[in-house]
Amino acid sequence: MMKFAKYDTKAIDIKTAWMATNAVSEVDIIENINDEYELWIGKNFVEMYETFDIAKRNAEAKVGFTVKWED
Repeated sequence: MMKFAKYDTKAIDIKTAWMATNAVSEVDIIENINDEYELWIGKNFVEMYETFDIAKRNAEAKVGFTVKWED
């Protein structure tokens, strides 16, 4: 499961932004002012989705991530 953490941004067209904390490359999901979730991999826009969960599932399918095993 890919883990995301919110981060602050000052852009006027972004409501909320998350960055993957365990991805092998930079992965961001951004909720814009139209209530759509943008998936960005590196500096490349991938696609917009209706929910955060759909954007997260697509990120997991497109980018590898590390799993930390805990007891």
